Amino acid sequence: MEQVNFDHLRSHADGYKTKFDKKVFGGNEFRVIAIVNAISEGAPSYAVRAFEFHDHYCPGVTSGIIMDASTIVYRKKKDSKNWEGIVLAFKWADTRCPETGNGVVDKVCADLWYVKHMETPEDFVSVVKSFELPEGASPKDWAGPGVNYMEKIGMVR
Repeated sequence: MEQVNFDHLRSHADGYKTKFDKKVFGGNEFRVIAIVNAISEGAPSYAVRAFEFHDHYCPGVTSGIIMDASTIVYRKKKDSKNWEGIVLAFKWADTRCPETGNGVVDKVCADLWYVKHMETPEDFVSVVKSFELPEGASPKDWAGPGVNYMEKIGMVR
């Protein structure tokens, strides 16, 4: 049995690095500690389902929960039959987590910072490009198999 409260782990990072190296949780140290502490900090249920699906929680899972690395959102223009789109990107935040030398503790610190900020995705999502589909085209035309949508919107040559 081990104490997994994040504040305790951070204040004893050196000692826990040795314990983690000895695989006190059977090689699942990061999985157990990250998920338990995120739930303890109030991670929303949809995020916990993502942790279960992904089999762990790390800062990279946060970007996937909020959005994929590059996502295109389409909407029909208000006064037209044409569609417009925006390309969104995830931008990493400065979590101000101190480096302890214990990779598990350092990643969990970032995880917990993101849990506290998950309800404000606008802090991490930026618009990379806006574009309009040609008249008569729909998002389905641009999302089919073999279609390089990034090329169609002029982001790849």
